[in-house]
Amino acid sequence: MSEKSSKKPLNATYSKAADILPISLPLLFDLQCKKTPDRVAVEFEDFSLTYRELDFQSNKIASYLKSIGAGPDSLIGVCAGRSLELVVSILGVIKVGAAYVPFDPAYPPERISYMLEVAGIKNVLIQEQYRSVFSTADLVYIIDKIV
Repeated sequence: MSEKSSKKPLNATYSKAADILPISLPLLFDLQCKKTPDRVAVEFEDFSLTYRELDFQSNKIASYLKSIGAGPDSLIGVCAGRSLELVVSILGVIKVGAAYVPFDPAYPPERISYMLEVAGIKNVLIQEQYRSVFSTADLVYIIDKIV
């Protein structure tokens, strides 16, 4: 490789994400679900979900989010410890075209309040054990009750 070509700016080669990945993550996931529905998609500790199970549970999250008006241009907070529910929630948010904003349950309450206010987040998906952390959010949804 010549010195001239090795110094070519990266953005000159890959100017748009669409040039690299012309299809969406939900579509790629759907294709994989159809190809290998019974293979393990995600594991955590002694638990796992197949592609079929992950698709089913993330669709429940996505349907619920749609029912409350979430979609493109929506920001959805997600607060869950390392778990299958975290993956299910993130995928459900992405399926409705929204963006997820991760919240670490260990954040101090002041930090969480600040993030909610600055980002204008009104809807948060949480695991039951973190309910008390989100007293300032308008609408808090318990992941475990949706899936």
